Amino acid sequence: MIKAIIFDWGGVIVENPGPKQIQYFAEYFQVTQEDFRKANQMFKDTFQRGKISEQNYWQKMSSELNIKEPQVPLWKEALTKIYKENKDMFSLAVSLKKNSYKIGLLSNTEIPTMNFFFEQGYNIFDVTVFSCKEGHTKPDKHIYEIAVNRLGVQPQEAVMIDDRTKNITGAKKAGLQGIVFKGYNSLQQELTSLSVEI
Repeated sequence: MIKAIIFDWGGVIVENPGPKQIQYFAEYFQVTQEDFRKANQMFKDTFQRGKISEQNYWQKMSSELNIKEPQVPLWKEALTKIYKENKDMFSLAVSLKKNSYKIGLLSNTEIPTMNFFFEQGYNIFDVTVFSCKEGHTKPDKHIYEIAVNRLGVQPQEAVMIDDRTKNITGAKKAGLQGIVFKGYNSLQQELTSLSVEI
């Protein structure tokens, strides 16, 4: 019996900010998106595990790309301009909460993105788990265990919804049910097939 639904953030609850962030930063620093993406890949994991701050990240990026470090909170500035909620998914989460399911959020994300999330004042999530705070990223087994423990359910009583197949594979290895997000309509069907009341 399913008791908790855990949503990924970027790519599920909101439009994936990654590609637009890359575009925004590349234009800001006047470098190619490909060059920025390659440099970002070098430091993304440590940033999302909370091992470095935004300032540290930009120091490393400036050295790699030969650019000047930004003097403004650039990460938040970019998010403010590109952030777009998936209204259907928020409505679904609200409906599930009304039907007595526990609602969780589990995201691989950076400290400034987590702070931006909290500034939105969302009140539908019973538990939020961010990689930058926990030191673990999906698909590491431990981060799924953190989420279900805080939700107070057994792994098999939770469904993870994520747009990345590897993260759903990780969820299933941790004992959770898993759905690869391909769109609102197909998600409804897959939740229904798990006897989730929408």
